[in-house]
Amino acid sequence: MSLYSVSIGDIEDDVTSYFSHRFGTDLSALTPATDVKQMYNFSADAWAQLGDTLSGLPWMRHLGVRLSHPDMMTVTTVGQLSFLIFSRMQHVVTAKPATPVTPVNSLMRLSPHALAGGTPKGAGKPQKAKNGAKAKAK
Repeated sequence: MSLYSVSIGDIEDDVTSYFSHRFGTDLSALTPATDVKQMYNFSADAWAQLGDTLSGLPWMRHLGVRLSHPDMMTVTTVGQLSFLIFSRMQHVVTAKPATPVTPVNSLMRLSPHALAGGTPKGAGKPQKAKNGAKAKAK
């Protein structure tokens, strides 16, 4: 899985590029504060449909973002639209590195008792001490 970083600025660049190419507007005329809904005289229905158009663009599909018609009714500027797209993105957080754990079956393979077919006789029982003294349990 490849991870990539996307900023709101990157999204603003894609949004302004879309409007620039679609309507022939110079990129310098489009800022985050530009009210593109008003600038291009979108009706409410056309603006809602723009959500479908934007959602179908390759860069939007790559981000995994789909804009709904109600979403589009809440924004009008390049900055608002960019933030809406950014907020709909999947934000990936890398997990903390896991502490290495050796599986039990690996330990059993390493154990000489496992190789001998089980535990040795008397394993786990206190051993008699020499000279008749009681053995200490470990």
